[in-house]
Amino acid sequence: MAFVVGSTPDCARLAQGFLRCGLWPGARTTVFEVGQHRNFVRQVAAEPVKLLRAHGREAAPTERLDRAPDTGQVINRMRGFEAAVMARLGDRRRWDAAPRSNVHELVVDTVPPTLLP
Repeated sequence: MAFVVGSTPDCARLAQGFLRCGLWPGARTTVFEVGQHRNFVRQVAAEPVKLLRAHGREAAPTERLDRAPDTGQVINRMRGFEAAVMARLGDRRRWDAAPRSNVHELVVDTVPPTLLP
């Protein structure tokens, strides 16, 4: 299971929603950091790992996905995951932003998304 975590409050609550729903109880989870504010995102991304482990789930430390990613790199890193748990489908601010240049969109193109509040 891939968790895609950024700096929004919804991202900080992903693990709580995931545990509450009882999804994929035996799945190993890897948390991926996305966002500009690296130190803050790293802190937010560490919380799901702690919470999942505290509930007996296997959770790997965080990995970083670049904000302006290499398409092949994101696709290769997501292959093998059953799904991606995210709080939103993207963070594109402009309507004319380049398609497939957004980490969230690349993840959704590679594995099924599960959106949790």
